Amino acid sequence: MRYERELEALKYIDQLDAEMNSRQEEREVYSKKQIEELRKEYPQIPEDYLEYLSEIGAGSFGKEFCTIFGDLCEIEDFYDESLLEFLDFEEKVLQFGCDPSGKALVFIIDENWEVGEIWDDDLGSVCRAEKTFYDYICEVIECLYKVQ
Repeated sequence: MRYERELEALKYIDQLDAEMNSRQEEREVYSKKQIEELRKEYPQIPEDYLEYLSEIGAGSFGKEFCTIFGDLCEIEDFYDESLLEFLDFEEKVLQFGCDPSGKALVFIIDENWEVGEIWDDDLGSVCRAEKTFYDYICEVIECLYKVQ
């Protein structure tokens, strides 16, 4: 399993959250069939993202510190209609998640499918994380784990 260490960290974080909030984060682990459907729809989808969905699952962690969607969506589907005119960037993106501040987590659709972020205070540009999904999500989980 690629995400073994991260899964253990999230179990610990979920346990702390449940103790403090009497509520545990729920994530949907994707089946092989669901993974294959995503592969068919997006042939270049990063394998590390699919592994995350099959090992950890779609959903939130860390009191909704980060939410990973199971299905990719067009960025226009995430933002309120009144903000769509500000989404003015060159890159083609597909959204895979968000955080509570409204920051969109996206794949930049090119040959590498790197992670990018779209911040609410600058909807006109995509901030390139210059990381794979695996590197990005591991960093987020590690950061949250250290805080807990």
